[in-house]
Amino acid sequence: MAKAYFRKDTRTWYVLHKKEKIKVGRSKRAAKHLADKINLEEAEGSVGLHKLNEKSIESFFEEILTYKKNIRDLKQKSLTRYQGIIRNFLNFLKIKFPTVIYLSQLDLAIFESYIRYRKTTPFNKNGTPVTDKQIGAKKDGNLKIGVSDKTIKIEIGTLKSMLQYAVKSKDPRKRYLRDNPLEYLEQVRVKDQKQKRPLTQEEVIRFLVYMKEKDKELYEIFFSLLHTGMRDGELRHLELKET
Repeated sequence: MAKAYFRKDTRTWYVLHKKEKIKVGRSKRAAKHLADKINLEEAEGSVGLHKLNEKSIESFFEEILTYKKNIRDLKQKSLTRYQGIIRNFLNFLKIKFPTVIYLSQLDLAIFESYIRYRKTTPFNKNGTPVTDKQIGAKKDGNLKIGVSDKTIKIEIGTLKSMLQYAVKSKDPRKRYLRDNPLEYLEQVRVKDQKQKRPLTQEEVIRFLVYMKEKDKELYEIFFSLLHTGMRDGELRHLELKET
């Protein structure tokens, strides 16, 4: 029988199960949830209750992207963002957890490790792989060490919503998980977000006067943005209709 266990010296929660000690983290709630999940799965297995369909992680993400593209008619910009998040997570698994192949193997500890990995791993701004030469160089303007807290929060939120599909899909054949492993992950705190200062009325006037003299087309674009509050995507998709 699995049970949650807390070590005071490391202030860390574990789940003890048979001869295995599973590190969970600092969340008591997550540790108890994992212990209950293990006990429930063992109980269901012993009496022959519903067995989930095993699904590889890669094929699951392919299924999600197909669903988003064909059924939900997702815009290309959003689809590209989804593809990037999936690519980052799959690369992480290949490097740090090469034996984790199936959805059922994903747990809270893996995603906590993913967060640490994304915070500390060098990456290129243009998305290309980092070379050994870049890491050895004293300075590389294209190389960054770790992504922002905001980026990590977006990635985790996206992965959580995808995995929820595997829990609550309308098609019983596509319910590959009993629980979402990200359900009890502590929310990522955004500490590095820079505070934005809005332009004053005087600054707006000066900016528009400058743009009107410099570039009339850009002036009209910024004038519309500043006076309507539209997003850049909304402005780009405006169409002129003849009356």
